[in-house]
Amino acid sequence: MKDVAMDMDKVWQDMTAAVATVLNKEWGKAGACVQDALQQEQGALGRIAKERLAGTIDDAQMRRLLEDEKDALKVALLACEVQGKKLVEAAANAATDALVAAIRTTLGLPPV
Repeated sequence: MKDVAMDMDKVWQDMTAAVATVLNKEWGKAGACVQDALQQEQGALGRIAKERLAGTIDDAQMRRLLEDEKDALKVALLACEVQGKKLVEAAANAATDALVAAIRTTLGLPPV
């Protein structure tokens, strides 16, 4: 499969916006820390996106890899003093869901 390009800057903005929406009131006190956490995950998430777009991994493999990265993101969100396990879970899900949506759109696949 040929390489497919995706505007990663836009994807990171969408991921950050999705997390900010989920965190809502927590964003004010934790926003800068959360942005740093997302930035630290950019390399790994970007590699996963590139591999999926290139066709070297399929959706199932991508989801397994994203689960590992989601766990790392949850730890970082807890370090940012985001209160509540459900909120941390929802924020991590929002970030990875935004990435998956961007990948699927770029590949011309329907949303999940």
